[in-house]
Amino acid sequence: MLGSARYQVLLTDWQMPDMDGLELCRRVRLSYQSGEVYLIMLTMRDREQDKQLGLAAGANDFIFKGAPAAAILERLHAARAAK
Repeated sequence: MLGSARYQVLLTDWQMPDMDGLELCRRVRLSYQSGEVYLIMLTMRDREQDKQLGLAAGANDFIFKGAPAAAILERLHAARAAK
């Protein structure tokens, strides 16, 4: 799907069946110009080490699973504003 359209904001889970969110972030960063897409990682991982791994892979922000819908919408609006 990355090759067929251009996205401004991408919300992805860290843990997925075929490719984890870290690998997806890496691939997006290879496919898009720097700053062209804002990546938000949805995760249960809350250790600082995990956050550093996500940032190194290319994530811009994190939302922890179980966050209220309003908090998720706020992050999505902030991501759009950052574009």
